[in-house]
Amino acid sequence: MLLSDRARKLHSICGLGDDAMIVRKQEDLKAMKVLGVESMHLNEWEALYRINADGLHRYGGDNSFLTDNLTSEKDIMNCVENKLRILATTIKFDSVFIPLGLG
Repeated sequence: MLLSDRARKLHSICGLGDDAMIVRKQEDLKAMKVLGVESMHLNEWEALYRINADGLHRYGGDNSFLTDNLTSEKDIMNCVENKLRILATTIKFDSVFIPLGLG
C-alpha cells in the first residue's frame, strides 16, 4: 500500500512499517483468541489510509480527517451500515462490540 505523507509521518513517529494495518489486524485476532471470543472484521481501511474515487489519498497531508465534515465519508458510512445490516440478519450475536474510534 502506498502511504500518504500524513500516514508516513505518523508511522515514523510511532515506529510503524508500511504494514501497520495488517499488523494491527493480527494483533486484534490474537487478542480475541486470548479472550476466547469470535471476531469479525469488515475489512475497511481506516481514514488515514482511504483512497478517493480518483485514486488519491482522501486525507493526505494534514489533520483534515480529524476535523472534516462527514460528507466525504458518506460512501464508507453507507458501506459499513450495509455490511452490518446484512450481518445482523444472517448471524446471531450474543453481543457486538466495535472500536471506540470507528474510523
